[in-house]
Amino acid sequence: MIATLADYRAKLEALVPIYEAELARAIEKREQWRDLLGRGIISRKEFETTETAVAATQHKLEDTRRAIAEADHAMVEATTARALAGLAPSAGAGMSRRRP
Repeated sequence: MIATLADYRAKLEALVPIYEAELARAIEKREQWRDLLGRGIISRKEFETTETAVAATQHKLEDTRRAIAEADHAMVEATTARALAGLAPSAGAGMSRRRP
């Protein structure tokens, strides 16, 4: 299970620079279109598509980072569970002594 989580996390981690580059392009396009809007070349509705693209890309990046944090948490839990499962039960654990 830990290996599967580590693989999942690695795949998510590989997406981060892709989404960061996508976000940078979306922001750059938004700024270019803001200039075009200011000069009256495009409509407000056309400009708003770039705002939507930036927000969607930011959301995708945030979701990916959140999923990485969740995978990290799950790996810690799985590692802890494995370590605890490997501990030998203490002598007399769960048994009560009867007094004569």
